Amino acid sequence: MLTGDGSVVDVRFVVFWRISPDPDPTTGDTGVEQFLLDPYHDSTLVNLADPASGAPSLATLAFDPSEGDPAPGALRVTVPYSGANQYVVAFRTVSPGRDWTGKILHARVRVVEGTFTGFATPYVRTTAAYVYGGTATVLARNTCWQDVRLDLKHPETSNAGFDPAQVTSGGLQLTTGSAGAGAGPATFDIDSFWLE
Repeated sequence: MLTGDGSVVDVRFVVFWRISPDPDPTTGDTGVEQFLLDPYHDSTLVNLADPASGAPSLATLAFDPSEGDPAPGALRVTVPYSGANQYVVAFRTVSPGRDWTGKILHARVRVVEGTFTGFATPYVRTTAAYVYGGTATVLARNTCWQDVRLDLKHPETSNAGFDPAQVTSGGLQLTTGSAGAGAGPATFDIDSFWLE
C-alpha cells in the first residue's frame, strides 16, 4: 500500500488506512489518513464524486473485506457512469511528503461489475502546489486483477513543477475517456499500491 518506503503492503485498514470516521485503534489515524473520493468540481469533464456535477447519483467508496490481491482487503468503488468524459478519483494524502525519486508506483485494480472500456490512471501530486503526474492504462475487458503503474521518472502526463522528491498525495483515477459514450455503471476493487 502507499507506504513511501518501498514496502509492499496489502490494504488493511485496521492497521494502515481505514475507511471509517472512527480512529484506528492501533495508529489513531482518522479521516485525514483515509482514502477518499475527490469531490473536485471539474468544468471540463464530469467528476462523478462531485455533488455539483449534476449526476443523478454519485460514486461511492467502501471497504471490501473479502476481495483483494494478494490478500483480502480492498477499496470498492462503485461508479454510475453514463457517458463519455466521466471519472472518479480515489486518493490518499501522504504526510509528511515522501521522496519517491526514481520509483515506480503500482496499483492493482479489477472491474467487479459492469463493462468498463476506459482508463485507470495511477497518479501522484507533488509539492505544496499539488503538481500532477500520472500515466493512463487501458483496462482489459475482464474481471481479472490488473497491474497499472506510474514511472515517476517519466510520467505520461505531468504539469510544470512536477517533483517526485516531494510527493504529497496519490491515488487512482478511473475515467471513461472521450470514446466512452456508451459507458454504463461499473464497480471496481482497488488494492496493493506499492513502490518498486
